[in-house]
Amino acid sequence: MMKILKKRIENSTNLYPPTNSLDCIYCSATPWLNFVEHKESVSGQQESVPKIAFSKVNEVNDKLIINVSVDVN
Repeated sequence: MMKILKKRIENSTNLYPPTNSLDCIYCSATPWLNFVEHKESVSGQQESVPKIAFSKVNEVNDKLIINVSVDVN
């Protein structure tokens, strides 16, 4: 299952928007790390853009498990 997901991502051409603006959702992934908490750095300006981070995917009892951090204001 993991190999299929990795191949799909590697062959994708739709991962980045044409422009980076406030109507984008910031998303990051650290597929080599498991985390229980994740904090995105901020520019110091007031912003309301959601930030999402994904950790490493693990297979546990035939299920795929991933930690997801969501930072909204």
